[in-house]
Amino acid sequence: ARLSGQQRELSQYVLAPEKFMKQVKLDAGAGKQYYDANPAEFRIPEQVRVEYLALSVEMLQRQAQPDPAEVRKYYETNRGQFEVKESRQAAHIFVSADAGSGAEARQKARSRAEQIYQQLQKAPSGFAEMAKKRSEDPGSAANGGDLGYIGRGSMKDVPEFEAALYQLKPGEISAPVESRLGYHIIRLTAVRPGQSKSLDEVRDQIEQELKKQLAGRRFAELADGFNNVAYEQSESLKPAADLIRTAPQVSDWITRLRAAEPLLNNPRLLAAVFSDEVLRNKRNTEAIEVAPGTLVAARVVEHKPESVQPFEEVRAALEQRIALRAAGRLAVEEGRRLLGELTQGKSVQIAWSAPQVASREEFRNIPEPVLRQAFRLDTSKLPAYAGVENPQLDYTLVRVTRVQEAADLPPEKASELAGALRQVLAQEAMAAHLATLRQKAGVTINKEFLEKKER
Repeated sequence: ARLSGQQRELSQYVLAPEKFMKQVKLDAGAGKQYYDANPAEFRIPEQVRVEYLALSVEMLQRQAQPDPAEVRKYYETNRGQFEVKESRQAAHIFVSADAGSGAEARQKARSRAEQIYQQLQKAPSGFAEMAKKRSEDPGSAANGGDLGYIGRGSMKDVPEFEAALYQLKPGEISAPVESRLGYHIIRLTAVRPGQSKSLDEVRDQIEQELKKQLAGRRFAELADGFNNVAYEQSESLKPAADLIRTAPQVSDWITRLRAAEPLLNNPRLLAAVFSDEVLRNKRNTEAIEVAPGTLVAARVVEHKPESVQPFEEVRAALEQRIALRAAGRLAVEEGRRLLGELTQGKSVQIAWSAPQVASREEFRNIPEPVLRQAFRLDTSKLPAYAGVENPQLDYTLVRVTRVQEAADLPPEKASELAGALRQVLAQEAMAAHLATLRQKAGVTINKEFLEKKER
């Protein structure tokens, strides 16, 4: 816990390989030598371009044209969907007395509510001020008891409130209404009458719903036929295209593992495209479901076998990469030299970054390997130094100048760490128990048989 809360002030200095590029002198044949020794890096995988057809509910929905008579029929049949029901703006003064209160407490609450109601009978215009002073509902009291507009069925927890509200006339104040929460004195502020939307107002909404229904039925009708035609007349996609009334599309280059078009980037479809039946025999794939409600059939129109990039095409980039790696090695060498001088206490001119305080849990703009190394350092003598070799070929010097120990551990943090430790110990105990059971049982695993099954 102490270590996890510790903070360290650190600075960095990055030796980038680009700074050492001028010192790099490549041998004339370095690029070709690397190219010949690592052919796999320059391999271009087998590729194909395909002609394909997609049958989808979405496509059919765009094509669908609902009959105007069906639109009107849907409207008449489902008028309830297009009704805006009456709602009422309410305000209340609330006196709390929940169901768990005793009879005496509830009687006192009722008396307070009755007293407030009697005062309002004499001065109904003072409802809002009374709510601010006497209501025990903090959510509405500050607004004069206003609860906004309430529709029927929206107050299922206090049905008595809703029932009383819908019996009032605008401006009228109810006598105290008892609920399981306490007592409510309700005022009806305004009524927003219910109304039905006209057909013109909801026409687009109905048409979209009918298009969806038509497309779903049409997809079900076409799916089997699309698959059968694509498979049985496999020398061309034209019969399938005529069936679904859409033109085939042509893809970009795709490999066995990936297609740029999301519609084609499906493992089953890619496997089918590169099968002998499709690739060698020039036949259509079957219609494959690449997503719910979407079928795709394809055929190969162009094929490129696996090849290797010519050396001249990659020469410049390859030589740049080799030079950069060599420069990276020089950066590491220089970094190690500087680190040696720093740890020996020698004076070294380095443009350190601005000091930054970080902990193991809170750090910004500090690479994780640098942070990890900074917290591994022995800080018994400061400043302390370390070096980090990064995957990007640069080298980072780290300087820790100050250590700040954590304050007292909060109880919740202690509990969290204790729980994590218990979990680790339980996992270790379970692993040891399972190992003991395996040893006692004398189980032998036939690895050769398993490997055959996997193949």
